Amino acid sequence: MIDFNIKDYAQGILPEARYTFIIKNAHLKNSKSGNTMANIQLEVMSDFRKGVSVFKDFNIYHPSEVAQRIAREELAKLCIAIGIEDLKELNELNNNIVDADVFHESYIKKDGTVELSCKVKKFYETTGAKTIDIQLPDDQFDDALAF
Repeated sequence: MIDFNIKDYAQGILPEARYTFIIKNAHLKNSKSGNTMANIQLEVMSDFRKGVSVFKDFNIYHPSEVAQRIAREELAKLCIAIGIEDLKELNELNNNIVDADVFHESYIKKDGTVELSCKVKKFYETTGAKTIDIQLPDDQFDDALAF
């Protein structure tokens, strides 16, 4: 018998597949060119790759009307998938659960090597829980049973 936990050694990028994610750390940030974009962290909830994150940027403020429209359409699809009808603040996305397809995209680094990165292709409504409530109750629990 071999004692080898694959999860401990499986490194690299996520395989191309559909995953269930929890949305974390949704915020606005500046792109390299100085445009404001929405950035969200998607953390895998499935057992094998649990905790692995991919990031998705939405160029919601961009000089190119086409780029801005595409980004806003993608953000709208995400909101629809998680059931948000009117997004006022990006942090409203946090702790929502969504399914998404991940695919690989290759790019050439400055040193000439080719590297793969994970990209989120499409969002879907998840069939499981929609959100995770991570707030703890203020009151203490009493272990005594009342009859």
